[in-house]
Amino acid sequence: MQTPYEYDAASRILAIAHAGVNGTIAAAQFAWDVVNRPTQRQSVMSGVADPIVDEYTHDPIDQLVRVRYQVTGGVPVRDVQYQYDLVGNRQVVTEDGASVQYTVNNLNVGGRPLEGRLPRRP
Repeated sequence: MQTPYEYDAASRILAIAHAGVNGTIAAAQFAWDVVNRPTQRQSVMSGVADPIVDEYTHDPIDQLVRVRYQVTGGVPVRDVQYQYDLVGNRQVVTEDGASVQYTVNNLNVGGRPLEGRLPRRP
């Protein structure tokens, strides 16, 4: 098995491929914005016709605020959004409309759900 990597001049990963004796098994390409945040991953797998596209959105202070998984025709299979407090602690995670609130302890450490959990994926 071979796994070549491709990087740009800023040392950001652009592509990775896993190749076996019969060709490429899986590969991914990555896109970045002008401030070095990942914006998209496009994956292809042997035996799967269409590429899998995941999209990442960040706020002005570089926090990940949204991930849209397996986007096809602009519609994601899974849509996850993150909300943070003023010091950057995750407060809410919303997945496909279901939300879970998070809290931190008195040392400003945590990220544990207050109650409930997001539904598990099969």
